[in-house]
Formats: sequence, structure tokens, C-alpha cells
Amino acid sequence: EMGMYLGLPAIVGRSKKMMLEFIKDKVKTKIKGWKGKFLSTEGKEVMLKSVLAAIPTYALSCFQLPDGPCKEITSLFSSFWWGQTEDKRKMHIEKWDRLCDSKSRGGLGYRDLKAFNMALLAKQAWRILSYPDSLLTRVLISKYFPHSTFLDAFTSSTGSWIWRSILWGRDLLLTGLKWRISDGKIINVWTDPWIPRNNGFTPKSIQMQNNLDLKVADLIDEETHT
Repeated sequence: EMGMYLGLPAIVGRSKKMMLEFIKDKVKTKIKGWKGKFLSTEGKEVMLKSVLAAIPTYALSCFQLPDGPCKEITSLFSSFWWGQTEDKRKMHIEKWDRLCDSKSRGGLGYRDLKAFNMALLAKQAWRILSYPDSLLTRVLISKYFPHSTFLDAFTSSTGSWIWRSILWGRDLLLTGLKWRISDGKIINVWTDPWIPRNNGFTPKSIQMQNNLDLKVADLIDEETHT
């Protein structure tokens, strides 16, 4: 039997789906424990949001959940909500995606596991950016990007599942991340995101090809700092 450490399997094998079976087992166990109890619609909502949805949270903050297990866990949530059991099938009147919409938009505010997974991994990526001297960051730097920055790091065939998952979360950050200008000496005018605008954070100019290494500092007047 696979040992557990901090709520996760101590050994991650080749099959991600098998490794994540423990999440499904925990969800099923919880649901079976409530099977014989009468739960109102409000009670089901509370149980789903506060208990069932919390079970995979730690794993989702470490690993990118494959589509297969994600759909299976979501199916368990949906079946519980509509009152479906192994012995009794029930019609799912509304799609789960619709129930994940906020209540202001007509949904019930349930978590979209895929989006929640990416948000948690983006938070891990933000911690790496925010705490460059932490033990985790120093270990990742020495192993995966000793000669580049975290934002420029890439995965490889030897990259671990956790590392590839963090990069997946980092990609979400990159869609809205921009530099805060100080002296501008390390910020490339053309390739680094630094200008707040609706269609991206980099300027567009036909002069780009003339000076690809132009820094923001080159545009700042040293006397007036403008």
C-alpha cells in the first residue's frame, strides 16, 4: 500500500491517475457516510462547499490535475448534488459548469476544479517570485533554472510533475504580470511587460528592430526622473 506524507502519496509513480485515486476514495467515503442521512438542498450545498470541495485542495496546490481525474471528481460532486447513488440514478437537470457560475449570474458558486487548480498553482508561482531566498525557490533554481529567471524558465523531459505544474500556474501569472518601474535598468522596452494597456503590456513600434536591447532606463531623464 502506498504510504502517505502530509496528506499526499509519498511516492509518485508513472500513472498520475492511479496516484490521485486517493482523492476519489476520500470523496466517496464522505458521500457514503451521508447516504442514509436526510439532507436539505441547503445542507447539500454546505457539505459540497465546505467538506467535499476541500478534500482535493492540498493536492491541487501541488499538482496539475489531469483531465480524467478532474472529470471523475467533478462527476462525484454533481451526482451528490442531484441525489444520484450507485443504486439509484438521477437526472442532472443542469450542467455542472452552470452551477459553478456565481449566484449573481444564476449559478450556485461551486468551484470549477480546473480553474481552482490553476489558481492554486499560480499562487505557488507567485510565492517563488516573491520569496527568492526561500528554501523551495533555491532548490528549484539550482535544479531547473540556474542560468535564467523563473519567468524565463522552461520545462523539459526530465522535469518533475510538480515543476511542470508550477510552470502551468506561472503561465496564468504571465497573462497579467507587469513590471513596476524603479530605475528601469533591467527592463527591456520591447519584450518585457511594463506598460498597462488593454492589448498587452509592451509597446508596439516599427522602430523595434533598430534597437532590440533598449532598456526603460534609456528613456528616463536622470535629472528630472521622467
